[in-house]
Amino acid sequence: MPYLEKMLLVEGISAFLEGGGQVTLDQAFGFRRPGGVSIRRAASNKMRNDILLHLKQSHPEWSGLAPAVASRRMRKAFDQYEAGRWKRERDSLAAPSAEPYASFWRLLRDDMRMPQIDRLREILSTEFNTPFEFRASPSTMTESLRGEDASDDD
Repeated sequence: MPYLEKMLLVEGISAFLEGGGQVTLDQAFGFRRPGGVSIRRAASNKMRNDILLHLKQSHPEWSGLAPAVASRRMRKAFDQYEAGRWKRERDSLAAPSAEPYASFWRLLRDDMRMPQIDRLREILSTEFNTPFEFRASPSTMTESLRGEDASDDD
């Protein structure tokens, strides 16, 4: 089984089990109703989104920008790469050494579609939508809501 499909299965099953019945298998795997994306395309899109989000966070030109601005600039840089350098580098066995060209090369080599600006903005906005994790125990939370100090032994 290809690596991308294995990762999709692991992530989907994990999301389903961690959801505690709140998430259906379809939701956990990110499937749509009939006519949706294939497992291979879903895995490819997930990898593409991860590459683009990492590129936005790590590349100095885009890391400090709002997702709307970064998506326009990233798409423009991709289009320029595809029209120019990609034609010379497409048959190369190794990715270019410099970013963002290395990431763009991987996307094009693996036939991953570069999203249009609006979808790219949504992808780059996911860095702000990380899940919140409450670390206090339920009893500590209940006591603090009542105004009691859990560490007070009086």
